[in-house]
Amino acid sequence: MPAAFVQRLLSEPVPALEVYSEPLPFVIEVWSPSTGDFDVTDKLPEYQARGDAEIWYLHPYERTLTRWLREPDGSYAESVHRGGLTNPTALPDVTIDLASLFRA
Repeated sequence: MPAAFVQRLLSEPVPALEVYSEPLPFVIEVWSPSTGDFDVTDKLPEYQARGDAEIWYLHPYERTLTRWLREPDGSYAESVHRGGLTNPTALPDVTIDLASLFRA
């Protein structure tokens, strides 16, 4: 989360629903039985329309990470990961081991 976004939230008198109009560098959604379909059909297109740089959708039961990276032309490259190491582009010094993440 960019520091400017956090500072803006902290300046609000009462915390409210967080809505961001500017593109975010990194968004993660985790599949939920109650909102799983909504997250992909409704929220994902909104993240892409906003221009978020990298979007992750983690599905703990399928043990998958679907990743969308924004391309210079504004399109998104999609990839599905089922294991191994991955690095969020917004966090270059972070490496995530998907096998450890999905370990039951």
